[in-house]
Amino acid sequence: PLIVLGQSDDVVDKVRALEMGADDWIARDCVPMEFIAKVTAILRRCSPCSNDHAVSFLDGKLRINYATHEVCVSGRPVKLTPIEYKILSYLAKNQGSVVSSAELRRCVWGPNYETDKEILKINICRLRAKIEEEPANPQIVLSERGVGYIIRGSDLS
Repeated sequence: PLIVLGQSDDVVDKVRALEMGADDWIARDCVPMEFIAKVTAILRRCSPCSNDHAVSFLDGKLRINYATHEVCVSGRPVKLTPIEYKILSYLAKNQGSVVSSAELRRCVWGPNYETDKEILKINICRLRAKIEEEPANPQIVLSERGVGYIIRGSDLS
């Protein structure tokens, strides 16, 4: 990663540095906490799990590469079963929208499973055990009681 420490807050200098290949531009007089946060974010994006050209979903802690079916949480690769991956990727593709349990069952297992409520609950529980820091207090895959599930997004970091 290339981070440019600039003297001024001139937009032209920032744009020029970024166009020449810099990953970020930081003013020399920035607060140390901001500097550390920016460097940490850039290093996180450069982790083995980032491969940004292939990442199809990226939000805070969660990265999904739809081409390779790789999932990372906080830069850590997570091994999911095909069903868990289908659930997670479907929710990610519908980020910000509540997906009803019936729709999720239909899209993951097909129309014959629309009424089998337990199969989804069991797989959501297993998925959370793998991707959540505290599965009992999920922050990524959230439940909307009586409706379905959602990945809210943008507040995962």
